[in-house]
Amino acid sequence: MKRILIPFVAILAPALATAAPSQLEQNVSRDLPAYVDNVDVSQLSPHQLGVIYQLIHSNRTENDKRLLIRSALGGVHSLRGVFFGTK
Repeated sequence: MKRILIPFVAILAPALATAAPSQLEQNVSRDLPAYVDNVDVSQLSPHQLGVIYQLIHSNRTENDKRLLIRSALGGVHSLRGVFFGTK
């Protein structure tokens, strides 16, 4: 039974992973607009999603959360992106 199931799971795993957004992705996409505009959450790495989720639900001030989330996003949302126009 295990020999039949392992190849089946190996074939379906990538399809299941891309089929629907994860719960973490859904939570971040729901809460992120309060801190940063125009972010495509589907383009973020799992690491970025985890860091942003942790920051959103931390005990930091709203300003600290906003700055740290922008830093975690990088690109045009970071302070470096504001000053130097990096993407």
